[in-house]
Amino acid sequence: MPDHGAYNPEWPSLPLWAAKHEVEQYVRKLRIPATFVYTGIYNNNFTSLQYPLFCMDLQKDGSFKWQAPFHPDAKLPWLDAEHDVGPAVLQIFKDGPSKWNGERIALAYEYLTPKEVCRLFSKGVGRPVRYVRGPIEIKVRIPEGYREQLVGLEKLFDPNQKDPRKQPPYFGDPKVEVSCPSEALELWEGPRGIEEYAREMFPIEEEANGLTWMLDDDASDDEDVHNTATHVEQLRIHDGDDDSDDDNDDGLVIKGRKRDEEEWLA
Repeated sequence: MPDHGAYNPEWPSLPLWAAKHEVEQYVRKLRIPATFVYTGIYNNNFTSLQYPLFCMDLQKDGSFKWQAPFHPDAKLPWLDAEHDVGPAVLQIFKDGPSKWNGERIALAYEYLTPKEVCRLFSKGVGRPVRYVRGPIEIKVRIPEGYREQLVGLEKLFDPNQKDPRKQPPYFGDPKVEVSCPSEALELWEGPRGIEEYAREMFPIEEEANGLTWMLDDDASDDEDVHNTATHVEQLRIHDGDDDSDDDNDDGLVIKGRKRDEEEWLA
């Protein structure tokens, strides 16, 4: 992943990405055969649990709302990590360094604006989905390193920037950006897009996380559907009044069956 600050000094370096860029530079100095895979935004980042940035917030009328700082009309790269990373990387190994040595590959199969994502997501899930451009909302405890990443990301993708052409390229390097998704399709021609993900996988992942909205025939009449998403367990951060609060406590307090397997969220 890129260090945006290396491409433009006015862009912040995102800590979780800049470290990967540093590793890439080190590998290049060693002059060993290597290919650098830049992954798009994972489709399965979306959840109606109250995690920041990709929360599909379940509304009382049964619809979803996604709030993020990205310009609604600026395109972003998207990837179904579970379905498409393996076949693509396997093909890179099959082709070998004679074809891909030293290359940066934009591994993303759709290049969509947030509004386009919501339109496709709505088709897949069978419910209204709307995009709201705004700051990143943090409603649960998150690791400090991830908090720093989100702060930098909101500076990079400034929600107050009105011109979509001025949004920095997601992959940092414009040359990598323009290769999306054609280069990825050279590697694997059977990707799963946002609409298919929303229809086939999102409800399964949601149910695995303890949510029940997909089982309700008339979500608009059942406020419990909304409450399930917002109260899987205690979600809100309690600030100020708790003297026993540990500033170094990086744990999330959300729980769900699938998320229990992710130790960093415990």
